Amino acid sequence: MEFLATLFHYAPTPMAVFQGEDRRIQLANPAWCQCWNVRVAPVEGLLLTDVLTAGQAALYTQLLDSVGVAGPSETTRTITVTVERDGELEERYLRVVTTLTPSLSPVCVGTIITDITETVQAQQRADRLAREQEVHRWMMREALDNSPVAIVVAGSVRDERTAELIDFEYRLANRETNRLSSLPEGEELVGRRMLSTFPGDIDSGVFDQFKAVVETGEPLAIETHYQHGSIDKWFYIRVVKHSDGFVQTTLDITPVKEAEAAIEQQADLLRSILDNSQTAISLHNAIRDPVTRQVIDFKTVLANKRARESWGDRVEQYMNQTLLTLRPEVAGTPEFDRYMQVVDSGEPAQFDHGFGSRMYSINVARAGDGIVLSSVDITRDRQYQRELEQINAELRRSNEGLQAFAYIASHDLQEPLRKITAFSSILTSQYADQLDANGQMIITRMQLAAERMSALIRDLLAYARIGNQHTSFSAVDLTQLVRDLLDDMEITIQTAGATVKVEPLPQLWGDPVQLRQLMQNLLSNALKFKRDDRPPVVRISSEQIPVSQLPATLLASVRATPAYWLIHVADNGIGVSPEYYERIFEVFQRLHGRNQYSGTGIGLAIVRKVAEQHGGLVVVKSEPNVGSTFSIYLPVIE
Repeated sequence: MEFLATLFHYAPTPMAVFQGEDRRIQLANPAWCQCWNVRVAPVEGLLLTDVLTAGQAALYTQLLDSVGVAGPSETTRTITVTVERDGELEERYLRVVTTLTPSLSPVCVGTIITDITETVQAQQRADRLAREQEVHRWMMREALDNSPVAIVVAGSVRDERTAELIDFEYRLANRETNRLSSLPEGEELVGRRMLSTFPGDIDSGVFDQFKAVVETGEPLAIETHYQHGSIDKWFYIRVVKHSDGFVQTTLDITPVKEAEAAIEQQADLLRSILDNSQTAISLHNAIRDPVTRQVIDFKTVLANKRARESWGDRVEQYMNQTLLTLRPEVAGTPEFDRYMQVVDSGEPAQFDHGFGSRMYSINVARAGDGIVLSSVDITRDRQYQRELEQINAELRRSNEGLQAFAYIASHDLQEPLRKITAFSSILTSQYADQLDANGQMIITRMQLAAERMSALIRDLLAYARIGNQHTSFSAVDLTQLVRDLLDDMEITIQTAGATVKVEPLPQLWGDPVQLRQLMQNLLSNALKFKRDDRPPVVRISSEQIPVSQLPATLLASVRATPAYWLIHVADNGIGVSPEYYERIFEVFQRLHGRNQYSGTGIGLAIVRKVAEQHGGLVVVKSEPNVGSTFSIYLPVIE
């Protein structure tokens, strides 16, 4: 018994025995006192409330009461208690075994306590770590499945007899891998083998490359085009060895390759356009001083076919040396200064420059930190220009000679005509009684021919003067000009029984004498080519139109003015058929015989020439037996 008491006393396990209904302490070893931080000694015969805190005593009493006479003789409970250690409270986990000995009187209850705090805390740490690892696994899976890069882990499949690597089996694959694999809906890559899933990897050599990674340990990075079945894509693949297999990351670069192909196609098109251009085009990067950042030279980086051809045997030098190395004499010249100004200001420049026996028109534009030179060989154009200038000078001399001849001819031709008219008048007046009817008729015809010849000479001179005279344009009030003209033609208008209606007309910029010729010829034609069954009616009106409404024949030579005047001279005469619209404006063109209508056939030619001299145009619209409308386009006064 003494041995058992000693063993009880020195046992490291907290043990205590309680007796009676009030659960007084009968025995308690030092380990029990230390467990509950009991400082009262001795404790035998004391109540739990005498040695424990109220909370601890209540908990302990509840444990002791859990074993009753009618209940189980032994219970095991795990409790959590707060114990003060070294002035600090700490939470401990205790496993309490409570034993009832109903054979004794009074009844005794014993407790054996095991401190399982470290075990519980270790289990809690393990549970927490397991939860964290689960979260990490979930996060990793989410990251993998939401990655735009296909990631796959595969293990080697080897021949059982020779251990040769004959295939790979996929053990992990993210969502992007399944998408790129074009597997049927609901199926995954995991568990499949490479060569049965992607048979194209054999012909493309991909399998052999992957096999080399596993056997040598050297990583692999390639761009490959895979085409099999419905898959036709470009991939960037990186493979590294992992255990007896590999980890593969794959990026679908098909859009990039397609964009590169489109860019290359555009580049080829641009190169084709540039190389087939007749303009020499070259790109030159600026070379700057490292300290001052001033442009000190230029280096050619690109040139089209025309530019390279123009450089001839020196093309390699132009492409590999700087401008001032090839042409040191350019430094400090206006040519080099223009290049620098374009780079610094961004404003383009254009100038003509001679190289050897050739002349070029050069356009300079900034491109990045450099310039683009566009040069066109204008040597032949300059030759043509000099030839044209020489021809124009000869034409001017010829015109001056013709003008002088015209004035001389007008006097020399008019003088014999005047004599013919005068002598025929003398014959008619003084020798009429000596001439028979046939003689009188001959003289009359001679006088009419002389008059027609005189009118023809006057009209030809008027036509020749238009454009040859150095006229001084001024503002012309067309309304007043027409009124003055009508006053001068009053007898002619009355004789024809005509009505002339004039609406308000604009002010024009032009030669008043020529404009009067134009209006007089149009009005005279309207009175001359009248119908016999009704009196002539002439209406003169005007309107302003935008440039967009001009005839196509006038648009090519249109002046820099926002609008044009359109002047109409309309009559109700005999009219003109459409096939004669152009013919009536030519010199000496007549649609009727002289016995029907008088005239020289020059009047409308003068009208057209005056209109053109003033930067305009004249057109006609007519209907036989209804009338004609002549429309003159003239620029609005500036």
